[in-house]
Amino acid sequence: MLALPARAFAQDAQPATPTATPPAPQTVAEGEQARSAPATEKLTEKPLAEDEPEIDVLTFHRANYMLTGFTKETQVKFQFSFKYDLWPSTSRHTVYLAYTQKSLWDLYSTSSPFRETNYAPEVFYAHYHSDLRGQPNPGCGLFSEQLGVEHESNGEAGEASRSWNKLFADVKATCYGKLFYGLVGVRAWYPFGLRENPRIKRTQGYGELLVGIGVDEEDAHSNALLTVALRKGTSRDLGKGSVTIDARWRPTYRRLIGKAWKFAPYLWSQFFAGYGETLGTHDIATTSARVGIGFTDRAR
Repeated sequence: MLALPARAFAQDAQPATPTATPPAPQTVAEGEQARSAPATEKLTEKPLAEDEPEIDVLTFHRANYMLTGFTKETQVKFQFSFKYDLWPSTSRHTVYLAYTQKSLWDLYSTSSPFRETNYAPEVFYAHYHSDLRGQPNPGCGLFSEQLGVEHESNGEAGEASRSWNKLFADVKATCYGKLFYGLVGVRAWYPFGLRENPRIKRTQGYGELLVGIGVDEEDAHSNALLTVALRKGTSRDLGKGSVTIDARWRPTYRRLIGKAWKFAPYLWSQFFAGYGETLGTHDIATTSARVGIGFTDRAR
């Protein structure tokens, strides 16, 4: 008998004739519970759907940093910038609402006044060539194109008011390898609404060239980047423009869990020379060097 299949043994163990005692009548509550059991069972047995791709709706836009200088004229400079995805999806097309605020702060002076603050809301369409919007694909090629409108103002009224508007187009290309990567960006704009800054084009021109080279260790989450941004005004004077050099380095954060390392700060240094560090200095030449910490995306 032990040699029989388990199925056969189970069948033999059942009574040969239907002489079993009929089940007791169910109450109304028991009947309802029995009828609802299969539905509960189906919900439990239903296979779980695959997790949907994660979509970051609120992300960094331009560089975010807080830097300090070494002279009375170059005290503290900080900027925060973010964008909100108005068309959240996994496609390579989207529309963003963005905001950037940049301030010069005389933190070490009496009463610590803000020397100037610029506010820049914008809305733009973006198309990405990479699988992840904030991460270039391996190899060389286009990374993104943008088309939008930006308003920038110092928030003042009357004679102290400074503002302008720009229709802009932005194109970025990257070369991304296992360790090193390069970045080239061209941003062109058409300024309008220049009543308060009629001569701003003489120093700010019609665009900006951005060139960068960096190191990115994916496994160690270590990242370094050096960028140079150049502007040339419409004036024939070659000095009527600006150069901004940013150098950032984020050390290894192996102990941070999950994606927490993305929010780890960079050590940041910045050098600026020329016109237009802020709207209030669009016609005044300044030179500054500052260091501090910052946060930003890789492809920026």
